[in-house]
Amino acid sequence: MYLKDTEESLTRIGPRTPMGELLRRFWVPALHEHELSKYGGDPVEIKLFGEELQADYVDGQISITDRYFKEMGSYPVMTGGGIVWAYMGPRGFTPQLPGFAWLSLPPLKRSTAKRIEQHNWVFTIETSLGADTRPDFLPPFYTSAGPDRGHAHVPMDDAHTCVWSFGPDTHLLKEDPALVPDGDAVMNFHHSMIVLAREHARGHLPEAASHGEWYAVHPFPGNR
Repeated sequence: MYLKDTEESLTRIGPRTPMGELLRRFWVPALHEHELSKYGGDPVEIKLFGEELQADYVDGQISITDRYFKEMGSYPVMTGGGIVWAYMGPRGFTPQLPGFAWLSLPPLKRSTAKRIEQHNWVFTIETSLGADTRPDFLPPFYTSAGPDRGHAHVPMDDAHTCVWSFGPDTHLLKEDPALVPDGDAVMNFHHSMIVLAREHARGHLPEAASHGEWYAVHPFPGNR
């Protein structure tokens, strides 16, 4: 399948879209662990890749299911860095968590924060690449300002993004029209994701999903 290098090819991330199917091959930060209660709290509603989901404790285990079609079963989940991660891709393949340095920090020395942006995930990444001093894009939706601080730009749907900030502080990028994205970094981001989506459509798994250790290395081996 030939995927055109267009804005639409990058921003459309719903079910059965080339980019959406690629992004589902990775673990996705879904919510903070502390948002859920083990003792009868209300389920937490979340939206990922255009799908309405619900997170809750079921028989003592965290469960993420389709909000309206629970009979479809739950998505695989795991926890790390105080975050609940979901895998929404095909069964039979298990990706690795990205090996960011902050994931291994003790709770008192790490922090995470998130906010919802009324922009598509491509726009928020481009903004991030203009704000960080030494921008680095890491597949599928991370920008990094160094080995211990970065951002995840998780698509909620084609027009909204949940932007996570990780690291020893909760530095959140502010939307600023004056920011000028790094042209080379933006081109690298666009090219990398289009190529990965094309290869995935041909049946090739994204290598980064199976190499969590790459995320602890700068420069990222997959960008070489």
